[in-house]
Amino acid sequence: MNARPDLTKLRLFARRLRLGVDVGASMLVIVTALAVISPASTALGASAVLNTDGLPRGWAAGLVIIIVALLVAALVELHRMLGHVMRAPVFSSPVTRHFRRFTLLTAAAAASNIVLPWLAKAWLSHVAGRPVALTLTLQDLLLLFFAGVFYFVAEAFNQAAAFETDSEAFV
Repeated sequence: MNARPDLTKLRLFARRLRLGVDVGASMLVIVTALAVISPASTALGASAVLNTDGLPRGWAAGLVIIIVALLVAALVELHRMLGHVMRAPVFSSPVTRHFRRFTLLTAAAAASNIVLPWLAKAWLSHVAGRPVALTLTLQDLLLLFFAGVFYFVAEAFNQAAAFETDSEAFV
């Protein structure tokens, strides 16, 4: 007899985590919009500040919008994945497909956070006729490392889903 585990707690956790993802994505968009649209103001006791890192404000705003769009797209995939966890087998192909998309979009956001400012600085330095100095921080490498780890976990989940599908087909 094949005993199925009780996934009630996992499904409840997925529902709560899905709500947290929704709140987090909404806050990410709101804070980014405040930082891009308004100058730093502490009238409300707090402010959202756009870190330009030496770029013109318009360039920095454009780059942050691209990166946040990638992050929101990643969170949408995570939201969709958690929706499947709430109602389908945990290692189903829709779950792993959305998790893989989440990891790829997160990796794209991490890489964009490094590469896009480099390209913008290189272009602006070239136009101004100045040499460019590009830097890579440990924080940048850490983001790429975790994005890579997420991707390999997604691949492991995909293999587990394929194994589960194959084993059910044989029974």
